[in-house]
Amino acid sequence: MNKAFIKSLINKTEDVTIFEVGAADGLDTLDFANTFSDVKNFHLYAFEPDSRNILAFKQRINNPNVVLCEKAVGIDDGEVDWYTSTRSKTTQEDLIYSSSLRAPSGDLYDIWPQFKDSFIKEKKQSIRLDTFVEQNNIGMIDFAWVDCQGAEDLVIGGGKNTLENKVKFLYTEFSNREIYQGEKNLEQILALLPTYEVVKIFPNANSDLTGGDILLVNRSVA
Repeated sequence: MNKAFIKSLINKTEDVTIFEVGAADGLDTLDFANTFSDVKNFHLYAFEPDSRNILAFKQRINNPNVVLCEKAVGIDDGEVDWYTSTRSKTTQEDLIYSSSLRAPSGDLYDIWPQFKDSFIKEKKQSIRLDTFVEQNNIGMIDFAWVDCQGAEDLVIGGGKNTLENKVKFLYTEFSNREIYQGEKNLEQILALLPTYEVVKIFPNANSDLTGGDILLVNRSVA
């Protein structure tokens, strides 16, 4: 999603807080930081557990308004299983954007065969949104960008209080195919967010035609 559109959606010239769950290598983070550079008291909290992405993120981002938490975001605090997408056995490309708290399913390989045999299970540290917000005394969150590869319900489960009472806009992805084992479809995700209303759905243009991204507004804080 265009960051200028997000800025117009938030429509504030000061005191803006953004959460980016699944920051990867920091490309979107940099775009956020540049777009909101003229906003007074802007803060972005980024979350990323993949060591490859963390290295790239730190090389790319040097901004005092950006805080990186080197953990996954899920339903538990502490050590969790993490499924890292490594390198394609067929194309040799580095697969840095598809790691998840959930194991990949056969549907993922049907759609993207280059991922076959590329995932390894590791241990990573995880934190609940509610825990992070409480520990860091975070107030209102204007926009939450959640890119968590099929683990949307786990993020929601660990952030019930935050998502209900502190987040105004939520942008996340969905699939109505089980790309990752146990992944919830759009209807199930929306059922977990009863205070939210759909603003717009952005369907995928190719590959996984049953999925896409969705923009929601929290009517309890709007």
